[in-house]
Amino acid sequence: MRGFLKRDWALICVNLRFYLLFLAGACLLAVFGDFPIGPCLILFSVINVMNLFFYDEANRWMEYAAAAPKGRRAMVDARYLLSLCVGGAMAVLQVAVERLSAQALLHGLVFGGIYLLYTAVVLPVFYRFGSVKGRMVLIVAIAALSGAAVAAATALEELGVHFHSGLFLLLLPLGAAAMLVSWPISRNIVKKL
Repeated sequence: MRGFLKRDWALICVNLRFYLLFLAGACLLAVFGDFPIGPCLILFSVINVMNLFFYDEANRWMEYAAAAPKGRRAMVDARYLLSLCVGGAMAVLQVAVERLSAQALLHGLVFGGIYLLYTAVVLPVFYRFGSVKGRMVLIVAIAALSGAAVAAATALEELGVHFHSGLFLLLLPLGAAAMLVSWPISRNIVKKL
């Protein structure tokens, strides 16, 4: 697993150099203006993980992983561990950009939970359908989930249920639980490839 983790980290670092310029500009806008950096951080973090699947397919890493000592499961384990590390780094950057306030900590935890939810969906979808079809399935799944979330929030608001910012902290444990469910699903998918 360590070898796959190092490989994925090296690939993310190559892409990260490109994103750092854009993120630096976004961070400046967030620090000196009202630019919401959180959604950008989530987007870049998820895209970095998704790009690893394009590299895997282009260079036939699934076939190589099957011949590796612990096989494809080690590759999946490394990808999940790396995803958790990327999410943690994203949350820390979110808190740092917002000047280490209590509100910044809340935003870091909430956006970290959202990232985990997205990643819990992205990983098994991409393992199952590959990078090209997976992207299309992901668009449909995210649109459906977003539509359901907006409909549920609207219905609850019409019933008089008001959301407090503390409720959004539930996104972090919900995202962690989704990752725990997603991980064995991805392991079973690659087992059948």
